[in-house]
Amino acid sequence: MLLFIQQEHRRHLFKFRLWIESRVFPISSIRINSTQRKPVRFDSTDDEDERHNREKKIGYASECCCCTSTNGFTKLVHGANENLTLAINTFSQFDVIVFGDGIASSSHGDHANTQIIIQSLNNLGKLSFGYIDLGVTTKNLSILQMQTTVDDWQAMEIKGILWDDAGYDYGVTRSRQNTMISYCHSLNLGVMMNA
Repeated sequence: MLLFIQQEHRRHLFKFRLWIESRVFPISSIRINSTQRKPVRFDSTDDEDERHNREKKIGYASECCCCTSTNGFTKLVHGANENLTLAINTFSQFDVIVFGDGIASSSHGDHANTQIIIQSLNNLGKLSFGYIDLGVTTKNLSILQMQTTVDDWQAMEIKGILWDDAGYDYGVTRSRQNTMISYCHSLNLGVMMNA
């Protein structure tokens, strides 16, 4: 479910929505409390031909969670009309929230409001991620620019980073991926990747 989308980010968010709908995030591994938990079966094998190993690796997640992503002014989400309490209530319906590109910058018009929203969601036990484009054929940010953006997100008390355009099809090397994943992990931030 996407709540509010700016025109220039539709392509990225549509890909993220398709990606997120095809995956299950076990809550037990990300420590989120939710009242809407359902048992989910998942298979963690890497090799479909190895039946014996596959049978050993089948597991059950006791819970799964709901996710949303937003690009734009968070104070306007779903008709909040600049009422931060309504915006927080809207976002609090989800277990994982991804905040959009640019909001981490202190010059963004909704930076301060988003920081309040993130802190409130943290207090409710929600998991907030910040969006950064890792692609070379898209934004081609330098390592320093990406690290600065990660630092900006961390200052907002975000819990992780969603790296978009993170695959080889966007010119991203394994070294570029590993550098930014390691940087996030060194700051105790979670990582999601979309390619």
